[in-house]
Amino acid sequence: MTNDLIYIARANAALRSHGVSPEIAHKLVKRHGHNRINEILKHELHLLEKLVREEMEKIDELEEKIEELEEIIVGQKPVAVSSVLKFKTSQGVTTMPLTVHLNDTPGDAIYQEFAAPNGQGQVVPPTGIVLFKSSDETVATVDPSTGKLAYIKAGQTTISADDGGNLPASDVLTVTDPVAVSSTLTLNPGVAPAAAARR
Repeated sequence: MTNDLIYIARANAALRSHGVSPEIAHKLVKRHGHNRINEILKHELHLLEKLVREEMEKIDELEEKIEELEEIIVGQKPVAVSSVLKFKTSQGVTTMPLTVHLNDTPGDAIYQEFAAPNGQGQVVPPTGIVLFKSSDETVATVDPSTGKLAYIKAGQTTISADDGGNLPASDVLTVTDPVAVSSTLTLNPGVAPAAAARR
């Protein structure tokens, strides 16, 4: 046992004298045995270089896998599996398809990715620059970068968006412009506040 420890120590020391770090030296001796390491050091240094290179590659691969797992576990890098295109107006946010009047105040298209199917789960930041597009700009236009809409005329257009990934979203926007064909006048006589209080 004592002789083994001496040979192991010699193998470690020999490896370190050839520029191998203490950690790698220990791993090489443990994995390949001190006799093999000492033999390589005596006769076949090119094999030692190969062993060190292979060991470093294994460590690099292991570190990369650990980092990937840590990101998933900590939640720093959730994976997007669905996307949704919504529409924001002065009345709030609604889903599409949407019908608006030509004279309505134009709203904004909103693109968002999620970590669960059907627009559920954790919100995932876009992986790239989000770009919006209208399939018929004679009906409605959309600012490519902000999603701001402008209504041009009655008709239908498809508003689409994506961030350069594999989760594009699109839906139909219908612009109407009904023509008035009749009108009404309603009289509301009201009641004076003082008279209402006496009753």
